[in-house]
Amino acid sequence: MIVDSRSESDPGAETTRLVVYAISPGGDRVDDYILHALAALRPHATRLVAVVPSDASGVVTAVLAQTCDDVRVSDSSRFDPVDYAAAVRASTSSGPFDEVVLTGDSWFGPISDFAPVLR
Repeated sequence: MIVDSRSESDPGAETTRLVVYAISPGGDRVDDYILHALAALRPHATRLVAVVPSDASGVVTAVLAQTCDDVRVSDSSRFDPVDYAAAVRASTSSGPFDEVVLTGDSWFGPISDFAPVLR
């Protein structure tokens, strides 16, 4: 059972949420569905971080930087779950988050608002 002590002590407290979004190798472009997902996640993330493969181009990182707070380049050309850990570690060095969401481009949806999913 998970108990959210913030809601008991301060029901109006806003949740701080780190979202780490892993992106598969894709050449020199970012698919539209990825940009859509990142834009939809942006209002729900205190900090939004994209993790890209080591061979991602400068064009890809520049496009992602328009929506994300940080674009982390992996040491590998393929996604490794260790990349999540590295992104979380780097992002939490300045302080903790109430929630951490680990996700990526291997799923599609929801098409509408993410609020019901994150609630």
